[in-house]
Amino acid sequence: MHQRAGRVSLFFEVSGWSGELTNAEPHKCERLSWLASDQLPENLVDYARTALERIQAGKRVSTFGWDERADA
Repeated sequence: MHQRAGRVSLFFEVSGWSGELTNAEPHKCERLSWLASDQLPENLVDYARTALERIQAGKRVSTFGWDERADA
C-alpha cells in the first residue's frame, strides 16, 4: 500500500506459524493477536483496516490518503 504520508506498507498472508507473537514495540502497540477478519478491533489503524478490506476484495496493490475515490 502506497500511503500519501510517504510510506509503503507491505502486508503478507500467513499460511503457517509456529512460535509465540512478541510485541517488540509495546509503547506503540497495545498487543498483537491473531484475529478473524470479522473480529477486528474498533481502534484498528485506518490504513491497516483499509488494506485488509482491499485484500479481501482481491486487490493486490492500493493506495491510502491520496484520492481515495480512484482506488475504491
